[in-house]
Amino acid sequence: MWLLFLHSDLETTFSNINIPFDCEFLIAQETEHDIMLLEIYRASASVELKVEKFGVWNSISGLTAPTGSLSLRRTDLQGITIRAAVLDGKTEYFIPPDGHYGMLENEKWNGLIGMIVRNETDVSITPLIWNKQRNEVVNFIASMFKISVFLQPFSFMLWISIFATITGSALVLFIIDKVWNQHLIKISWFHILSSLSELFLTTFGAFCYQAGHYKTPTNTSGRVVFVSIYLTSVVILCCYSGSLISYIATHYYTLPFNDLEEFLKDGTYKMGVLKSSGDLTYFKDSNNPMIREVYRSFISPHVPNSLFSSYIEGLERVCSQFKYASVFGNDKFTPLSNLECNLHYLPIVQYDMSMTMSKNCPYKQVIGYV
Repeated sequence: MWLLFLHSDLETTFSNINIPFDCEFLIAQETEHDIMLLEIYRASASVELKVEKFGVWNSISGLTAPTGSLSLRRTDLQGITIRAAVLDGKTEYFIPPDGHYGMLENEKWNGLIGMIVRNETDVSITPLIWNKQRNEVVNFIASMFKISVFLQPFSFMLWISIFATITGSALVLFIIDKVWNQHLIKISWFHILSSLSELFLTTFGAFCYQAGHYKTPTNTSGRVVFVSIYLTSVVILCCYSGSLISYIATHYYTLPFNDLEEFLKDGTYKMGVLKSSGDLTYFKDSNNPMIREVYRSFISPHVPNSLFSSYIEGLERVCSQFKYASVFGNDKFTPLSNLECNLHYLPIVQYDMSMTMSKNCPYKQVIGYV
């Protein structure tokens, strides 16, 4: 955020200066009783400067400012046109001539990514797979996956059990504290506990691995419960961390192979990948040696025959060719799987996908919020 104390005319000073849409630029101007804060920006370099009241400051009440974020305050794009690209679209959007999603070839980007890099379009409507190369040249607006992925490592009943354990532990500590104080006439804590809710938050903090607490029981039973709580939380944290990493990393299933190592050892299958796609980049530049070996053994030696131009073509090859494996996303598999053959679906990886826009596009925060 920028703050400028201005004593000259605002319109004249900023007549030829472009304040980007995503820039928080405040102008402070002194009035008779207070200081007025104005927010200025341009929806585009070609439109007029937008001036809006941001807040007021005075020595009595301090700063009065809006509580909403920039995305909530700036809802008027002043009629500018945002160019968009979509793959296989049937509307009046821009469509890449080569029909590719986008891959770096000979130091140049093709497909949708290339259109954004060359400033031929501002936003990609088609969700694209995130990878390091793409992230260096375009902005991914937001992940298309729900935050519920962080709940997947544990079952619903296990989460209920953890919550019940937290609640039960807090109740046990509360009962111990009351019994000890009332019947043994001793202070069981260095500071008297205020309520059951405070004990619940203390226990919850332990399970969230927030080490330390400012109230410590002095009786043996209370300390035993505390030690049990922290030991349980460590075990749960280790199990959750391992399960989460396993869940979001590469998965190996039994159909049609037990794992990719057996796929490599078999050596009798052919593999196809969509050309200039994130799938191809994943196999080519993966950190997993086994994934890279799949690329070197089954994809790279057979280019261009190992590359297909559309997902429909890839599925048709699976049906028409003997021992053929095609790589595509789950979102493509479901709507395209109505073919006259039985297909075996083997998940091997989870992607982060999102719409993309040019690297310095000022509308990322607004579009990402929507």
